[in-house]
Amino acid sequence: MATALRGRTPDQLRFNFTSAEQLLNEVRDVCQLLVGHHRSWARTAIPLNSYVCPAMTPGSDPPEFHSSDKLHPMAIASMAMRRSMLSAVKGILDPRIETGRVLFGEHKPPAIETFVASVDEDALQQNIEAMKRWSPAFVDRVVVARRGRRRNARIADLESRIARIGSSLARV
Repeated sequence: MATALRGRTPDQLRFNFTSAEQLLNEVRDVCQLLVGHHRSWARTAIPLNSYVCPAMTPGSDPPEFHSSDKLHPMAIASMAMRRSMLSAVKGILDPRIETGRVLFGEHKPPAIETFVASVDEDALQQNIEAMKRWSPAFVDRVVVARRGRRRNARIADLESRIARIGSSLARV
């Protein structure tokens, strides 16, 4: 099994070549980032709650999940949490925007953008910097999403400043 993990296998999620070890690392790390490591967080504060999947909870309230400091959140999760975690991971790892729309709704942002916006920035950076831990394709997608998030924040800030200047000039 260790030999197989060191080999290269097709990644069915992204249709490119990623080592099996990298894929397992990505899934494990994304799950850990989604459940967080801070016991002080309120139940609704964990990033996984940004990924409520209507298909997993039809006709009921969206589930809330406890954070965990365990190394393998998928192993200790309830069935509802596993389903939501798997749908979130699928949406995050799959580069096709249609996957996220099917899972989380037509008007939701791409899952990777929600992921980058909701997880701990330092923990995310550590995973990006770890050599060959994640596939280059996934690292590139995370970096692009982070860059887009910063750009959108700057645009929103500039629009807010322009609006304040406009309202100040209108009062003069």
